Amino acid sequence: MIESQINGIEISIEVIVPSPWFSEAVRLLEENSEVEVGIHLALTSAWDNVKWRPLTEIQNLIDEDRYFFQYLLLTIITQVIYSGK
Repeated sequence: MIESQINGIEISIEVIVPSPWFSEAVRLLEENSEVEVGIHLALTSAWDNVKWRPLTEIQNLIDEDRYFFQYLLLTIITQVIYSGK
């Protein structure tokens, strides 16, 4: 990621805050302060094989395994339908 940016291959780097690699990305970016980075805030965990949890537990955003829901909008609509509101 860092090497690609420095060599002009990457023009944009984003870091997903609750991802498992966030701490490593922060360390690499601190060591390479010339690299510009954006923060990608995540409210869903859409991939099947890679899941992440919020930094704090917010019951309306997490599934029974405490990961973010796969699709937030679909989840909210389903909760509204089944709650009768």
